Amino acid sequence: MGGVSRREFSLVGQTGAEAILAAFQRARDTCRDYPAWLDFGCGCGRIARFLALSPSIRDLSGVDVDTALLDWTRRHIPGRFETMSPVPPLVFEAEAFDVVYAASIFTHYTEEEQRVWLAELLRILKPGGLLVATTLSPSQAEQFGSL
Repeated sequence: MGGVSRREFSLVGQTGAEAILAAFQRARDTCRDYPAWLDFGCGCGRIARFLALSPSIRDLSGVDVDTALLDWTRRHIPGRFETMSPVPPLVFEAEAFDVVYAASIFTHYTEEEQRVWLAELLRILKPGGLLVATTLSPSQAEQFGSL
């Protein structure tokens, strides 16, 4: 874990899950349920392990390119966790999910790759579904652009 303690690692996952749930609560339609969720870029389930505890999330899935991390996730977190290709499409049917969340994933893609993946995530979202994603602020993006 690169010098990060288990406690710190877990706290980042818990804090991320809380932030995703808070954003979801602000954006959701209170007249509908959102039982099917996808963690896009789930890795070892750092966030998914906490979201799996939410009684309103009845169908949790995740995808990642790292098969070793996914092997661990499959053994320790309830849900469906699949290996994804670096390019779309994902293995899921159209309109399969009520919520897709992507924490610290889009920063790994070029602008064109982001557009391609956004189109794919929209394909697998149900009508009225929600995408919750983190991105860089303009000032952070400028810092990375100067590297």
